Amino acid sequence: MGTELLEKEKLLQLVLNHIPSFVFWKDTQCIYLGCNENFAKSAGLDSPHEIIGKSDYDLPWSKEQSDFFRKIDKAVMESGEAQINFEEPQTISDGSTRWLRTSKVPLFNSQKEVIGILGTYEDITERNLMELELISGNKQLHELNSKLEIINADLEQFAYATSHDLQEPIRMIEGFASLIERKYSVNLDDTGKQYIKYMIEETQSMSTLIGQILSYS
Repeated sequence: MGTELLEKEKLLQLVLNHIPSFVFWKDTQCIYLGCNENFAKSAGLDSPHEIIGKSDYDLPWSKEQSDFFRKIDKAVMESGEAQINFEEPQTISDGSTRWLRTSKVPLFNSQKEVIGILGTYEDITERNLMELELISGNKQLHELNSKLEIINADLEQFAYATSHDLQEPIRMIEGFASLIERKYSVNLDDTGKQYIKYMIEETQSMSTLIGQILSYS
């Protein structure tokens, strides 16, 4: 019977070691009873067995983090209710701080008494960094769009003012050319009349071109 139990424990540990998540469990005093290899590695331990008998204060995380971990542990055990998918920071053995998405559930014996806690988490640091980069990128894009709106407004104002300034002398040239054609055409030979016609046609073409430039801008 003892051999069978030992084999089951080995099988359970083997399964836990191949789970991509980080897994641990503690007693009612928040003392570690076990973990998987992922958790042991993050705690700077060579094997999961080294975690047994340790508290959070014996591990690389800061005192503030350890206080928070134990606070949640006790809240789960006292209420008998799980806390699922909450985010928390953790400083691991290499000195870097990772962001975790953690779930903790109470462990019960056959008499429905709480005897400890089981915790699992996943490292979401890279996801959080991507979200921050996306937020930063969106902010930069918004700032760029605001600048483009200002530039477009300035361009529109410039185009309107420029076209107005160009249209006015062209209208004057066209008006005077038409006036010469009406009043002095009897004094002009055919070549002079043709020149006046060309002048009027070209000013009209220029006016149309300026209107098209304004529409394009």
